[in-house]
Amino acid sequence: MRTASWLMVALVVSSLALACSSTKAPTPTGAAGTGAHDGGVNGGGSGGSGGSGGSGGNLDGSIGTGMAGNSGAGGAAGSSGAGGAAGSAGTGGAGGTSGGCTASQTKCGNSCVDTQTDAANCGACSKSCGVGANCVKAKCACPSATPKLCNSVCIDEQTDTANCGGCGQACLPGQTCSAGTCKCDSSKTMCTDACTTLASDATHCGNCTTKCAVGGSCTSGVCGCPAGAPDLCNGSCVDKQKDLYNCGTCGQVCNTGASCTSGVCTCPTGLVSCTSGCADLSKDVYNCGACDNACGPNASCVSGQCACTGGTTLCNGTCVTLATNINDCGSCGHRCATGGSCSAGTCSCPGAQVVCGAVGGNPGRCTDLATDTNHCGACGTPCPMGQVCTSGACHPCANMNQIACGGTCIDAQTDNNHCGTCGNKCGAGATCTAGVCACGSTKTYCGTTLGCVDESTSTTSCGACGNRCHSGASCMSGQCTCPSGQVDCGARIGCVDVSSDAANCGQCRNACGVGESCTSGHCTCAAGKVACGNTCTAPATDPQHCGSCNSACATGDACTSGACSCAGTMCGANTCADLQASPTHCGACAKACQADQACTSGTCACRPGLTKCGGACVEVTNDAANCGGCGVTCDLGNGERCVDGTCQVTTCGALGQQFCNGACLTQVELASSPVNCGQCGNNCNANEVCVQGNCTAFFASPSCNSCPCAACGVTNTCCAYPGGADSICVAGGSCPQ
Repeated sequence: MRTASWLMVALVVSSLALACSSTKAPTPTGAAGTGAHDGGVNGGGSGGSGGSGGSGGNLDGSIGTGMAGNSGAGGAAGSSGAGGAAGSAGTGGAGGTSGGCTASQTKCGNSCVDTQTDAANCGACSKSCGVGANCVKAKCACPSATPKLCNSVCIDEQTDTANCGGCGQACLPGQTCSAGTCKCDSSKTMCTDACTTLASDATHCGNCTTKCAVGGSCTSGVCGCPAGAPDLCNGSCVDKQKDLYNCGTCGQVCNTGASCTSGVCTCPTGLVSCTSGCADLSKDVYNCGACDNACGPNASCVSGQCACTGGTTLCNGTCVTLATNINDCGSCGHRCATGGSCSAGTCSCPGAQVVCGAVGGNPGRCTDLATDTNHCGACGTPCPMGQVCTSGACHPCANMNQIACGGTCIDAQTDNNHCGTCGNKCGAGATCTAGVCACGSTKTYCGTTLGCVDESTSTTSCGACGNRCHSGASCMSGQCTCPSGQVDCGARIGCVDVSSDAANCGQCRNACGVGESCTSGHCTCAAGKVACGNTCTAPATDPQHCGSCNSACATGDACTSGACSCAGTMCGANTCADLQASPTHCGACAKACQADQACTSGTCACRPGLTKCGGACVEVTNDAANCGGCGVTCDLGNGERCVDGTCQVTTCGALGQQFCNGACLTQVELASSPVNCGQCGNNCNANEVCVQGNCTAFFASPSCNSCPCAACGVTNTCCAYPGGADSICVAGGSCPQ
């Protein structure tokens, strides 16, 4: 009975314990261990319950971040009852899981991953496999198609041209990778740096070492020049009958403005070949009346004679104003003293200064007798060495280490402006030490202008004072050096890449023709174009080479599908004219406009920007007789000048402008004015416009309604007529502004 009662008490206690536990917070992740509790009616006492598992998750059941708990210890075995075996010990509770990840996962950052298969965390967190690789059993492995890992990328070294036969073993351009070996196609040959077709490659013609001439081609492995450029000159195919740089003979360069016709350099009609180029001797200020006979500043060339205008006088070839010119004051050759000025044709010195030292042709110098040590108190009265002039009297310097320079006592041992002697100024970076300009230990003194320089790196004094490196070069260890791959083409050109520079293609000063580009040191035309002499063109549309090289259409014709056609009126055999815009065929064939006129809607009228005053077309912005409007005359005698359409009392020099017949012209105006093109009084012809200060021929094509226009041809440029709406074809590559 006692045993039964004790058993009943144990059951009641256990029930109460279970009831109490049902009201507690949710159980942590670790499960409690269990143990046998009943040894039998007549057996021993019940075993103790197992210990609870360690906590791992949060109480609300969400993923926690704590470490796994330890397993609980088993309860002690119950004591042996009479006649019954002792109850077994309770099993310990399992440990709690870590942070909510499953047993097969690992916490990496904020994610649970399987490090056995995750390619970004293979074997350990952040251990990433390469591009294309997989993670198998915690080890990175490439797939069978690209089995080798090379620089973190799975590749097939049997076929990969960047890694052929091994990592980093790249094939050359044009090669393929087969069975781990770089090879050229069966139709090509390996030549040093690329696969090429020897039968047609102009850089490897017939064999790997033969390079065809610039402009040449390779046919069946043999170099040749095209029909349009049959002559070989200095490694280039040219036509000596037309080539401006090889006219008649190789290396014969035609002057600026000339053309090469039948192997002879020829200037346009009315021009003469001079050193500076083709010139009109009747109005060219650099070749006035004869080649190289240049007029002086401010002078113009009229009918082959240098002439002055606007109240100026010709003195020693230069137009000057005698009223203000210090070298020709009042009359030609009458020079004012140094430091003086010229007013109303009379020389004078500033303030109380007087002229000293005027002997023969030497006009002397304006001198302050109160402070000048060479003329102290009176002209020709110098102070003794080491003395200064004060109030017209000589006085010694107070300090015996000082010398007198310009009326001031200075220490020539330390003064940077008078180092060692008066006026010896030390250059940048130098200091005056013991009367000598000196630099630091790593630099050399290169005089007042250059100062202290590092001759090992200075591009202005490389290796020696004043040794200036050419453009693009750097100074390395005292040697001027061009960048890798470039060649020094002399002081005017500098460093260039002759493999791609169209002005120096293959070698210095070997210029490609119009439209050509330089590729691997050879001048070539773009796809769809052919070389006609020194010009790349499309014969289907170029009126100068219509259908074939040198097959020229009439001026103004359009070239369509290789055939010439005129959309306007044929005036003679060689001109297709736009009668609405042509200044030489305005309204009708051979009806020409005057030089200051343009053809507008078939009628000659003043050019845009010009105003008709008294029967002439003038620029009222800079015409002293019509300044701002017809009949408004500036008073040149009282110093007035026409400036931007208003009469002003000034000098053109004070404005930084050029004097021209009583008006002041800016450089912009000289670059674009048809009546003062490049210089005062240079009037362009009716069929010319002013382009960058040069009168340049143009024609109006009836096929050009807007720009660009193929009917202009490749050697002309389609432009808008200055101030007008018509499209014109201007010779060369620039348009008027």
